[in-house]
Amino acid sequence: MIIFITEPIEKAAYEEMWRYIQFQRADGDGWLTEGETISSCTVTIIDLADGSDTSTTMKSDATPYSNTKVKFFLKAGTVGHNYLITVKAVTSNSQKFEARQLLRII
Repeated sequence: MIIFITEPIEKAAYEEMWRYIQFQRADGDGWLTEGETISSCTVTIIDLADGSDTSTTMKSDATPYSNTKVKFFLKAGTVGHNYLITVKAVTSNSQKFEARQLLRII
């Protein structure tokens, strides 16, 4: 299942910030089963202008957070470019989930 996050992120190239992607609804229902946690994750960032992987310059510190979220530090980017952020998570029950979100640099 790919989870598409419809609200794009907009940020200035100068800005640096923590981002969080939640893989379980706040009410506890949803993709994860009772007691299941995120055990590993990866985050990639692709520049949609040319398809290049900008992950090493635009993010750092991707890690599971608070059992049901993935957090990463988002930075840099080129003004006027759009990027696709893809977050992949593996759970303690061996489920695999993927979330995607658009990033615009303004």
